Amino acid sequence: MGDRGSGKVRCYQCGLPLTGRYQVHEVEGKEEPFCCTGCYLVLRVTGRRGEEGLSQALFGRFGIGLLLSMNVMLFSTPFYGGIYSSVEVPPDLATPLRYLLLFLSLPVILILGYPILRASIWALLKGKVTTELLISFGAIAAFIISVYSTIKGEGEVYYETATMILTLFTLGRYIEARAKLKASGSLKRAINTLPARATLLREDGMEEVEIERIRRGDRLIVKAGERVPADGVVVEGRSEVDESLLKGESLPLYKEKGDEVLAGTLNLNGNLIVEVNRERDEYLISRVERLLNELRDRPSDIGRLADRIASIFVPVVVLLSSGVLFYWIYRGDLSTGIMRMLTVVLISCPCAFGISAPLALWRGLGEGLRRGIVIRGGDILENLARIKTIFFDKTGTLTEGTFRLEEVLPMEGMDRSDVLRVAASLEAFSLHPMGSAILQEAKRVGVTPADVDGFRSHPGLGVEGVVDGK
Repeated sequence: MGDRGSGKVRCYQCGLPLTGRYQVHEVEGKEEPFCCTGCYLVLRVTGRRGEEGLSQALFGRFGIGLLLSMNVMLFSTPFYGGIYSSVEVPPDLATPLRYLLLFLSLPVILILGYPILRASIWALLKGKVTTELLISFGAIAAFIISVYSTIKGEGEVYYETATMILTLFTLGRYIEARAKLKASGSLKRAINTLPARATLLREDGMEEVEIERIRRGDRLIVKAGERVPADGVVVEGRSEVDESLLKGESLPLYKEKGDEVLAGTLNLNGNLIVEVNRERDEYLISRVERLLNELRDRPSDIGRLADRIASIFVPVVVLLSSGVLFYWIYRGDLSTGIMRMLTVVLISCPCAFGISAPLALWRGLGEGLRRGIVIRGGDILENLARIKTIFFDKTGTLTEGTFRLEEVLPMEGMDRSDVLRVAASLEAFSLHPMGSAILQEAKRVGVTPADVDGFRSHPGLGVEGVVDGK
């Protein structure tokens, strides 16, 4: 176990903050912190970190659970025949069927039920009552009732109930993990746009270095078409920079000496010398990464509501089921008391609530990010329902960040196709988003760009070159 950590220490696998004692395991020659053995096993099995590893692990567990649960449902069908007709399962067939169902259900209980039960017990030891506690108890109660009936050779079996509760709950967890993965995917793509290496300008020449070695005060050369590796100020050169990924600006911004550029943005058409003015953890893109962690860790109102309901609901169910047990013990029928107690726990299982609350939250966050809207947490998403008016500070916030050529006005002696051909020929060498709109229109109408000689780009002004000798 590791030492007591701080809020800055996070689980290597799931990224959750570690504020108490934690496990340490070796990963690729380095010791990394893990919040639990489960996270370490997910990494070992899937080879993926974060929500992607969790979603893959949950998908695998769900697949196993679904396969076995469907077979349990199939072989449980004969036991329900007596409900709709007078046909009962023959005793010589009922016993083998019960043991077959036990054999099929046991892996589901171990693979799906044990992790849920373990997590709920750990939460209970920390003084937190969760809905998972009743879900796991409900499934295990159904399983125990069924095992009792199987061994006794009579009575109802509920193997399909136990397995389907766990399978559906795991499905909900998988969908939630996938929603988290999609929600964080767009921000992670922004973070991953940083180049692995940068060109460092020294007094004795240039040196290519890893971006981890960049420090405040270093001067970097950023060529046209490259991503800016660090936040800094332009000290030489002119260019247009695409900042849409971080700021939502629909148009490239013209940069010259004295202007600030941001790590992860795209330098379009000129060479720049940039002096780094921040350390890496102070970059805007690093602050976005911390925002992503905030989004994942920040509790929502609906999550707190679920915990509050569980903190009352679970003890009430425990008291009721205990009362049922003691009542039947008082009547001198312990076996009936145990069965009735487990039945109360099973019927009280809040599977729908435990699945729907987190799923609805992360579905909303994921849909917002899919549309380019970063929502800092579930509580903010829920507060949107009470908002009457939204004020936007600029029109660029409301654009899609892409352009479309609407109209071409040719000079006298030229037609639309000629103008489009010349423009598309020049813009084929440009990274400007307006140039992309011209190329798309040329492709749509079947205009083929010509060869260009002497192409030159003038940041903030346009492009020039020789097309068909002109």
